[in-house]
Amino acid sequence: MERCLHLAKTLARSPSGVLFSGESGTGKELIAVFLYQHSPRHDKPFLSLNCGLLHEGLQNSGLFGYARAAFIGSLESRSGYFEEAHTGTLFLDEIGELSPKAQVALLRVLETGGINWIGEAWERRVDVRVIAATHRNLDQMVEGGKFLEG
Repeated sequence: MERCLHLAKTLARSPSGVLFSGESGTGKELIAVFLYQHSPRHDKPFLSLNCGLLHEGLQNSGLFGYARAAFIGSLESRSGYFEEAHTGTLFLDEIGELSPKAQVALLRVLETGGINWIGEAWERRVDVRVIAATHRNLDQMVEGGKFLEG
């Protein structure tokens, strides 16, 4: 446990994103909160999202936002989790549940720091540290073509 906490403190100080895996109920969210609380971004926003709870059709709009009238029922514009977490940390739990479309958009924001609202043509810039977790074996999912390598 001491080795684990030492590693977590080292990771917390890093500006890099973090991905970890473990069975359900093993405390992945507790580790994410620990990483946030001991990071230089500890005084900035911390948002947590269980990707498995987002319906596949709503993943992109929930993560990245949407403009008014972008789709039926969007009566007003709404920012997504990435914009709400700007300058802070976003914990994406059960990242292995993201649809292929959401994976492409996530890879883009991780590589470029840019997001596109649904229904808008221009890119918005965000500065977000992403901590992600899953109970799935992402290596196997990549090999099976069910998760993007990135």
